[in-house]
Amino acid sequence: MRMRFEAEAEEEFEAARGLLVDRLVRWGGEQGLPVDGFTAETVLDYRHRATADGRLGLWEPRHVEELLLSWLPQNVTELPGEERSDAPGTLRTLLRYLHAAQLADPRGPSLHDSLAAVDRVAEQYPAAMADRTRWGLAKFWAMTAAEQGVDVLDGAALQRFADRARREEAAYDRRALDAIMERRLAGRALSGSARAEPQLPVALPQDDDLRRPAEASTTVAQLRGLTEWAGQDGRPVTATGRLRIADARELVDLLGTRDKTDGVRSSADLPRLGLLVEWAKKARLVRVVKGRLYAVAKARPVLADPLQLWLRAFDACFELREALIGARSGWHVESMLFDVYEDVLQDVLNTLYSLPYPMPWPRLRDTVHLAYRSSFQFDDGSDLQHGMWFEHADRDLRKALDLLDDLGAIERDRGMADPVFLDVDLSDAGPELLADMPPELAELLGVAAAPDSAARDRADQRREELTTGPVELIRLTELGTRAVRQRLLAVGRDAPLIGELAGRRRPACWAYWLRNTRRMPPRRSWPAGSRPAARGRTHCGN
Repeated sequence: MRMRFEAEAEEEFEAARGLLVDRLVRWGGEQGLPVDGFTAETVLDYRHRATADGRLGLWEPRHVEELLLSWLPQNVTELPGEERSDAPGTLRTLLRYLHAAQLADPRGPSLHDSLAAVDRVAEQYPAAMADRTRWGLAKFWAMTAAEQGVDVLDGAALQRFADRARREEAAYDRRALDAIMERRLAGRALSGSARAEPQLPVALPQDDDLRRPAEASTTVAQLRGLTEWAGQDGRPVTATGRLRIADARELVDLLGTRDKTDGVRSSADLPRLGLLVEWAKKARLVRVVKGRLYAVAKARPVLADPLQLWLRAFDACFELREALIGARSGWHVESMLFDVYEDVLQDVLNTLYSLPYPMPWPRLRDTVHLAYRSSFQFDDGSDLQHGMWFEHADRDLRKALDLLDDLGAIERDRGMADPVFLDVDLSDAGPELLADMPPELAELLGVAAAPDSAARDRADQRREELTTGPVELIRLTELGTRAVRQRLLAVGRDAPLIGELAGRRRPACWAYWLRNTRRMPPRRSWPAGSRPAARGRTHCGN
């Protein structure tokens, strides 16, 4: 049985869900374990619809917590007077069945660890289900109506209640409604999640082996040196929170930032040192309290472990937008990158992740340009003006790459681009594929269906760049790969490691592979180019 489906494959998922739930209910009955079919369907809906990877057989502690404390309270309505479902019990039975039937993802936690995760959260589940601020909007109004005696299964009665509520004639919990609306507007309500494709497997050394290059990082040494200099007694700063100029000059020499100090009257004019101080703040290594810069006491274990210090510095890179590319004065403006810095930086790193060849700068640059074109509304200005905007953003992107290079997350060299990065020849793709291809993808691939002559010109220029001589080549280091994978896993992406199934039970591994690997079609078929709700409990959208 397949345990992962594309987000748009609703019919396939619902058929598989129905079959899986039927087998689960039968198996649970044979084992004498608690199981409710409706709840089991809702549990599977969560993994398919609200998580990026959609792996039905993988249940990590974060999935258990989000399901029991967010998804079910938000989406499942249990009307007053009805028997409450044992969702934790059903989840435990589902986990046991997945392992017994070899449907559990072999890369996930053991059954013992998964059940322990349910036990830790189960005590909080009843309170979460009763917490109105966790409800979805439809559930809130259905429960409010039911509590006032309205038959919510009677459409006309429910409509009359809705009309009374709009006229402010029906009582309701305003505080809870405000919290629900704030969560929706802030994008924190669980809903359909875009399916992220699995990453290619990567090979990584053990963490002990990564500590050596982490220790050798100049940035790590500078961050540690700055923190030790600040110390537990702290150092005085100015009223605006900046270093005093005498201390700043001392630090330039101590840390080797290469800032020019001749004639400088303010530490604000020492950009590299200023960036390093801000970096240490964002990495929670130092902080300013009552006019003094202190080392954060809780950071001592991190400072003692070069890999953990390196990883914390890497994560802090995503918070350095203002310090790195912000306008230096009222006479300057930010580039396009400033507004989308965190997203673009993550996308760039995800693009480099698991690539077998280094990425040429022209291809990476133009990929980011497409992100700008889809994020910003360009006016009718001249091509020269638009070109200046892109050049400004390119300079800022290079600053971010310099930052990652100094840290040791990427490495850059010069050489010829691998042919895989040249424009894709889809001359035999047929009109249907080209007609349905998004314009941005057509331009990126450099195919004849590019939307306009300007896009074709850009594609031609890029191809010439890639073929006429050496270009800058960019790839992740092993440290960078380790850090990007950690971020991918944190948001639920599938980022496998080569050899991570070694030592696992072979039958389970083969069963998982057979269920989740797409069969390759015969060569001749390749394309030319390339159940009801029980006891009134219902789903209510957020």
